[in-house]
Amino acid sequence: MNRNYRYRLLLLLAVLWMGACNSKEPSESPASPRQEETVSEMPAFTGRLYTSGLSVAETEKLQLEQPVYQLSGKKSFFFSGPDSLRFYIGRCLGVNGEVKSGWEEWPEQLNGQFTYGRAALTVQELQVLHLKDCPDIEGKGTAIESTGMVDTFSGNLRRMERPAPDVAYDYALELAEPYQDASHPVEPGKWVKELPLVVFDAGQINQLEAALANDETISLKASREQGYAEQTVLRLQAIVEGK
Repeated sequence: MNRNYRYRLLLLLAVLWMGACNSKEPSESPASPRQEETVSEMPAFTGRLYTSGLSVAETEKLQLEQPVYQLSGKKSFFFSGPDSLRFYIGRCLGVNGEVKSGWEEWPEQLNGQFTYGRAALTVQELQVLHLKDCPDIEGKGTAIESTGMVDTFSGNLRRMERPAPDVAYDYALELAEPYQDASHPVEPGKWVKELPLVVFDAGQINQLEAALANDETISLKASREQGYAEQTVLRLQAIVEGK
């Protein structure tokens, strides 16, 4: 990442931080979903900021500079940014920039490395947007209808690092009541203390972000299903309440 690019990103993040600190609610974190920005003109690319899910070897083959993030939405993009950008994971961001050279045709592979159906961006400017400006959820259009039995689960949320770029495990529920999984594929009888959440609704993601910001215990309706690498996941149906 060149010095001018890194400087512009760091300067932008500093301005966002100062603006949040000078708001009417100075005790509130600038990452809180209640602090929403209004923009007069929509940026070229929009989406929610999440971890890239790329390994070090994959990042090198794709010729991206670490750390790598992704803008997640109906279409998703990789881009490089400073470490401090992690503070904005889960937020709706706008990106002004362009598709990187060599990625314009959305290649399936680059340098022998699978691109996970994403392109990569060269970033000129980042903006924090209103949550309503990110209505598109990755994978929603191709999601298979849930057939699992719906049950109620309670606990607290934590953020996850994606295990792969196209596996949208961005939130996990730390269960208030762990359970013993007799059919666990690796460790039969293992006590399960947390499960990844699979979410296909923008409003529900906004609720999860609010619960995270306030460290709330939540209850939700979800079905237990088999996910990536035979891992059990919770497919979210509805958030019942916040405590």
